[in-house]
Amino acid sequence: MSRAIATGARVLHAAACIAVTSALTCASGLAAPPRVILISLDGAKPALVDAYLKDGTLDATTGLGLLRSTGVWAQQNITAIPSLTAVSHIAIATGSTAANNNIPANTYHAVAQPISNTTSGFAGPIGGYRISPLGPSPAVTAEPLWVKLRAAGKKIVTATWPGADGVDVTLAGTAGTPIVQSAVPTRTVDYTVPFGTFGGVGAQGFKKSAADFTADDGRVTAALAAAGRISYSPVKVTGVLETFVCGDTTAHCSAGSSPTAARPLLFSIRAAAIDTSDDATVNYDTLVFFNSSAATPIASGPFALPSTGPAYARAGGAAAKFFFEGSGLRIGTTFVVSTLAPDLSLVRFSRSTLSYIPRHASTLQAADDINSNVGFWVPQADFRIAQRLGTGFDPGTFPDAHELDAIYREQVRSFVAYQTGIALRALEQSNGADLVMIYIEQPDGSGHQFTLTDPRQASDPRDNRSVGTSGNPAGAIGQDPARLAALDQNLRFAYQQANTAVQAIIQAVGLDAQGRPKSNMFVVSDHGMAPFHTAVTLREVLRAGGMSDAELANLRLVTSGPAVNLYVNLAGREPGGTVSGSQYEILRDKAAAILSAAVDSNPFYNPAARPLFSDVVKRSSSCGSIGFCTDALIGQDSGDVFALLSEGYNFDGIQSPLVPRLQDHQTSALIYSVPNFYGAHGYNSELPSMSAILFAAGPDIKTLSAPLPVVHNIDIAPTIMQLLGVTPAPTVNGTALTNILLR
Repeated sequence: MSRAIATGARVLHAAACIAVTSALTCASGLAAPPRVILISLDGAKPALVDAYLKDGTLDATTGLGLLRSTGVWAQQNITAIPSLTAVSHIAIATGSTAANNNIPANTYHAVAQPISNTTSGFAGPIGGYRISPLGPSPAVTAEPLWVKLRAAGKKIVTATWPGADGVDVTLAGTAGTPIVQSAVPTRTVDYTVPFGTFGGVGAQGFKKSAADFTADDGRVTAALAAAGRISYSPVKVTGVLETFVCGDTTAHCSAGSSPTAARPLLFSIRAAAIDTSDDATVNYDTLVFFNSSAATPIASGPFALPSTGPAYARAGGAAAKFFFEGSGLRIGTTFVVSTLAPDLSLVRFSRSTLSYIPRHASTLQAADDINSNVGFWVPQADFRIAQRLGTGFDPGTFPDAHELDAIYREQVRSFVAYQTGIALRALEQSNGADLVMIYIEQPDGSGHQFTLTDPRQASDPRDNRSVGTSGNPAGAIGQDPARLAALDQNLRFAYQQANTAVQAIIQAVGLDAQGRPKSNMFVVSDHGMAPFHTAVTLREVLRAGGMSDAELANLRLVTSGPAVNLYVNLAGREPGGTVSGSQYEILRDKAAAILSAAVDSNPFYNPAARPLFSDVVKRSSSCGSIGFCTDALIGQDSGDVFALLSEGYNFDGIQSPLVPRLQDHQTSALIYSVPNFYGAHGYNSELPSMSAILFAAGPDIKTLSAPLPVVHNIDIAPTIMQLLGVTPAPTVNGTALTNILLR
């Protein structure tokens, strides 16, 4: 777990509670628990939570189970359309639909940008902006709940919640890149920690043998002994594994061995193999990763966070943290040793992506607080490892996918523990706060990697025969039962880690005499998760439907999971737009017609011959201003055609080279292929599989014996506003859940 060297004993006490399984064994460390706590468990699915509580995967007396038994829960929580992470979190925070809050996808094209540019839904202008002249909107169509709450004198704390990032928003590619949304008041709270970001170098896998280790000349052995690390077999040391150069101010790190003015810090990473078992047997069990370019390569410590000294990674053990000492951005990484033969004949390990907490001026104090009390930003679980996309994770280096699963699981554990540490530190800093909003990334990441529950999914993504059962469909060898079982356990593990985070937060605030949390706690998710079996190449769908390359050149296709926003390069809207108003309508209508008519003809994958797209919506021209009309589903920056794939299909997951599906003919093989992961969200939000969770309990919340049948995620914000006695903004589309409140 994440171990914080905290300035206050209460934080240390709360951090220690993460490992405790009973809420009653760890008292609250907060002098004044917040009035309301809102936690998002990304991708948590009510059907799975219910199943796991029933079969004992999740302890029914802690975390979500405790909230359910002392409060309320919902069978279905309908989320935003599309059911994507950025879209749904902004919808939760604003109480407004995606069309109104103007966050239409995780990635989209803002129509004020040149057609080649895109914007992140996590950093887009909430509630829209003024297009001409480009700048902040004088009348936003949505605003986060913290705007009205802070105006009423309430104290708000967020821990990596999307939108509460304290930044001035601009749109890439626009002339002069003017601010289109000021940080104050829309994106500013009293204390916020931004989500971590890329530190310049991706993950790397390694395979070594005894020939890669040489006897230490005594210097490493002596330094380890001085640091209190004794090896009971002769220390063996590798040559330089990797070199990095890092900035001491604002530059991140890059691979290389030649320092520059911007990146003057050199890190030459080597590993020492040590034997910590005093059993008179050569039994190497730990690798020590250190910077051989440092004046003191293996320092003794103690280390003040974010410093770590060398990374001590035990075989099959926890991810070992390594801080790039002196890096101005406070960059760090972790090492996981997945195979370590006692005689070093086979050694495999991974180094995670480098990462750090963004250092925006408005949130710098909070970032430094976390770096100094919880530690540098621990890299999250990396899908590139599980999908063999990163360097060194190929079958030749890691032949067994289960070993990659183990690395990924350890990243899940370490990252959720770190996010929990951030949440507990935010709670410590929030004494007297009215609302604390906390984001936990799991189980979403694991849901994407491990939702292998449909017979049409290939249990080996590189082998299109690993579907169905032997001979069904023709040519199939069947799914591997062991692989299905392993992925099921991986997914359960992710839910357990997320539940542990909820329990730690409950323990931090404490329980009242009725066994309820002393804060009014809401735990939601942004969406559910569904299995998908087919990756779709959108451009080929349009070509097969009769779209010419010349027509495609005037379109921008921006996909997020199974959702697509398709933009026409409209003259007078996009800078440099080339398509006239009349041609715009022709092109828009043709694209929409092609998507509406598309059908997957493979009978194994689509036995009911249902349409490829469940929803296809066009931007209206009825307002009299072509390309600018909005309605209940199309917002300012939505596509001119917005479409959602049917369940089972996804734009993501395309492998290179393509892996064709069984029984596809030549044309279909250009469109459809076997994906390299298994779970997706972003489908129609009313589908049961896309349902978010809702659990709530606390001093002002009823205890109900039966679940609420249906709620909406946009109801959460007005419910919190009512609890805190503040009138919601008129842009709120949701309705307060008064039926769950005691007063």
